[in-house]
Amino acid sequence: MPELSGQLDEQRRHLILLIESRRPQGSERNQVTVVFDGRSGYYGRAEASAVRVIFSLDESADDKIRRMVNESNRVREIVVVTDDREIQRAVSAVGAKVEPVSRFLGRLDDAERKPRASGGKKQISKTAESAINQEMAKIWLNKSRDRAAGD
Repeated sequence: MPELSGQLDEQRRHLILLIESRRPQGSERNQVTVVFDGRSGYYGRAEASAVRVIFSLDESADDKIRRMVNESNRVREIVVVTDDREIQRAVSAVGAKVEPVSRFLGRLDDAERKPRASGGKKQISKTAESAINQEMAKIWLNKSRDRAAGD
C-alpha cells in the first residue's frame, strides 16, 4: 500500500488507523485481530481500540496465526487475510476462510468511498484520537516554545 511508507512502527500504526476508520470488516461487532512479528512497539500501551493487536513474541506471526486458528472454538467464523499460500492451506484445512490481501485492500478502498450511517454524528477511534492529540501537542507545544523564546 502506498499509504504505508516510513518506519515499521509508523506503518503498523497507519494500518491500524486505516482498519479502524474504514471498517473493512463491516459491522463494528466483527472483531479484527492483527498479528505482528516480534515484540510490542507502538501498541504496547492499553488503549480501547476496534482492532486487537497481538505481537508474536518468540514465534513467527505465521505460526501464531496458525495456532490461534487451530485453538479457536469458532474457526468457521474466522477470516484470515494473507497471500501466504502455506498459511492459506493450513487455516482453510481446519475450516477458516481465507481472503487475499488485494480483496481486503479493495474493501478498505470501498469503505473510504461509502458513507457510514452514524446518525449524523462523526465517530473517531480511540487510537486515531490519540494519534491526533499527539500530533497537535507537537505542533502547539513547539509554537508555544517558539513564542516564549521570542519574548
